[in-house]
Amino acid sequence: MHNALGLSGWTVNEIRDTEILREYHATCDSQPAACPKCGVVAHLYRHGNKTVRYVDAPSWGKQSLLVAKVQRYRCRSCDATFMQRLPDVDDSRQMTKRCMAYIEQQGVPQTFAALSRHIGVDEKTVRTICNSKFERQMSELKLEAPTILGIDELTLLKRKRTIFVDIGARRVIDIIESMDRRRVERWMWQLPKRENIKVVAIDMWGPYANAVRLLLPGAKVVVDKWHVLSKLNMALDRVRNRVRRGSKNPRRNPRQGKLLLQTSRHRLSPMRRMLVDAMLANNALLDAAWQAKETFYDVFDAKSRAEAEALYDLWVKRLPASIAPEFGPIVNMVDNWRGPIFTFFDYPVTNAVTEGKNGIIKKLNRAGNGYSFDTIRAKALMAEPLGKTAQCCTCKGHFPVASMRHHKLPVPSIGEDFHYDLCQSCDFTIFHTEHKAKFDEGIKWLYTQLSG
Repeated sequence: MHNALGLSGWTVNEIRDTEILREYHATCDSQPAACPKCGVVAHLYRHGNKTVRYVDAPSWGKQSLLVAKVQRYRCRSCDATFMQRLPDVDDSRQMTKRCMAYIEQQGVPQTFAALSRHIGVDEKTVRTICNSKFERQMSELKLEAPTILGIDELTLLKRKRTIFVDIGARRVIDIIESMDRRRVERWMWQLPKRENIKVVAIDMWGPYANAVRLLLPGAKVVVDKWHVLSKLNMALDRVRNRVRRGSKNPRRNPRQGKLLLQTSRHRLSPMRRMLVDAMLANNALLDAAWQAKETFYDVFDAKSRAEAEALYDLWVKRLPASIAPEFGPIVNMVDNWRGPIFTFFDYPVTNAVTEGKNGIIKKLNRAGNGYSFDTIRAKALMAEPLGKTAQCCTCKGHFPVASMRHHKLPVPSIGEDFHYDLCQSCDFTIFHTEHKAKFDEGIKWLYTQLSG
C-alpha cells in the first residue's frame, strides 16, 4: 500500500491540490479473468475507458476525491460489455468504501452538517448512511440490568421522555419516547435480569416510584438529594420575593442577592458571608427563611438515617409560623416521600450522573437541529462505547483517545515543537509511506504561519 492514496491495488498517476480539495487520479490494477455474464475465460479485450469520480474520506486536512480511470471490456464469446470491477468503491453512493465507513463512524460524535462539510457531500447523503447504520445497530442492541439504575425525565422535541442510566458504569442504557407509567413498566418488564437492580435513583415522580415497586420489589428507591434541596431554595426565594414586594422599592430584584442566599453557609467566603449577614440583619422574615434553609441542609449532613430523621422532625417543630406559607409545602413533600428521601442515608446514591447525561443529550439535540427522536436515541447510546474522543488533525474525525497516535515535530524556525494527533488510518497513510517528509514540511509551514 505504498502509494499516496493508501489503497492497495491502485496506481496513482497524478495528485492535484487546491485550497480545499485533494484529487487522486488513479487506475485500479485488478483485471477480470472471465466474463461475468457467460463465464468464458480469456476471451476479453479492452473496449475503451471511462473516468469516474468517487468521494473519498478526507485527508491532509482537505476533502478527497478519487478520479478513477475505469477500464471497459468486451467479451468475444457473448459480445457483452462490462466495466472493470473496483473492490474499494461503492458505485451506488459514488464514494469509496472507507469513506462510507468514515461517515458511519463519525456520524456519532459529529453532526451531520459538520460531517457533510468535511467530506464534501450533501447532508442528506450523510443522514441516509448514518440512519441505516443506526437502524442496524439499534436492532442488535442488548439491554443489561445494572446494579444502580437512574431514571429521569428528558425533554426532547417538545415532549417529555424517560432516560435510564447505569449510574455505576456512568452510561446511558436507553431512552423511551414517554414518561407514562405504562411505558416505563413495559420497559422494566422487558429488561433482562431486572432482579439484579438493587438501587433506583429517581426524582419525586409518582409513576416512576410505582413502576419500581411493582416490577423491582427487591430494589430500594432513593429520591435524588438535589431535587429535595432545590425545592427548599425555591421556598426561600418565594420568601425573598414577599419581602421585596413589601419593601419601599419593590422593583429592585438583584440576582446577586438570590444567589448569595441560596449558597450554603459553608461555601461562602468571608466577604460574601458579611453581605449575607447584612441582608439578614435588616429583615427578620428573610433571616427566619435563611435559617430554616440552613438547618434543613444540616439534615443531609447527618451521619445516619436515624439522626437525619430526628433532625428533620426537630426542624418541623421549630419552623416559624411566619414562613409557613412558603415552607409548608416542603413539609408535605417530605412527609409524602419520607421513605425514599431518607433511604439516601442507607444507600448514598444521587442522580447526578443521570442529570449529566441528560444535559449532554440536550446539547447533542441542539447541535444537530432537525434530528428525529430515533437519531438522538441512537447517537446517545452509540456514543457511550467511544468514551472521550480527540480530533485527528488531517481528516478532522473524532476518535477514542486511546486509539490516537501522538507525534512531535521540531520546527527550527520557531524553536518549538509542534504536537499533533493522528487517527490510525491517517497515521498509517502518512508515516508508513514516502509522504512523511512532505507532510512534515506542510506542518512546519502551517505552524510558522500561525506563530507569525
